Amino acid sequence: MDSTADPAFDWKPYEELRKNLPSAYPPMTYPQATPEDRRSFQRYREWQRRVLGIAFPESDLRAVFAASPDGSVGPYMSARGVGNAIHDGMHSPDYSRIRVPVLAFFSLPKALEVQLRLYPPNNEKERNAIEQVYAADMSYVKGSIARLRTGVPDARVVELVGANHYIFLANEPEVLREIRAFLATLH
Repeated sequence: MDSTADPAFDWKPYEELRKNLPSAYPPMTYPQATPEDRRSFQRYREWQRRVLGIAFPESDLRAVFAASPDGSVGPYMSARGVGNAIHDGMHSPDYSRIRVPVLAFFSLPKALEVQLRLYPPNNEKERNAIEQVYAADMSYVKGSIARLRTGVPDARVVELVGANHYIFLANEPEVLREIRAFLATLH
């Protein structure tokens, strides 16, 4: 589910493209909740819904964040080096070794026309930036799909336009429908 990233991909040119985007365009980085948004797990979930369009189950949040004595969301519980260790252990995917049926979900960017309406450019430079970032996003996703299909030609690929990375939360009905249909094909 939107997990076919290639850690060898060079993001620097993409980051350069994004520098000219309108300020309203969503950032690449995960937004940070304010102390007020972290006053309780319920408030944190409300913040997630408002800012990310999804909210993790409270049990998931409690598994990754400490609960402060006053009930507020405390610090992230994993050691700082865990994320780096995971990234350092990643390698470019080799799908050719997969010998089981595959169902893969891919998040595609919102249509260019939609993005131009949601994040109106203030000038031609910003419009060009939106167009270039859209093209780069599409190229990255289509390349990921092509790599998967090269290794697993019979993979069932589901493309969800405008879905965020947390497809299983943001697009739950579609995900469940596709999983059920996929399972029905297995013998």
